[in-house]
Amino acid sequence: MPTNVYGINDSYQLQRSHVFPALVRKICDAKANNENVVKIGGDGTPIRSFICSDDLADAILFLLKNYSGSEHINVGC
Repeated sequence: MPTNVYGINDSYQLQRSHVFPALVRKICDAKANNENVVKIGGDGTPIRSFICSDDLADAILFLLKNYSGSEHINVGC
């Protein structure tokens, strides 16, 4: 199961987006409005990992061509 995947065609609408595009949108909006603070929800307890959809696709293609084992492969951190 991949981690949080983001990419070029992701939704950056705050009501519909996943965590990474929402962060990008909030930071871009803050910069455009000359704000020095970006409010991010949550208490900071969850640990998040992100991967670009292009990188995930490259990893999957590489594994399909080069891996025939039965062990799980971690594509991420």
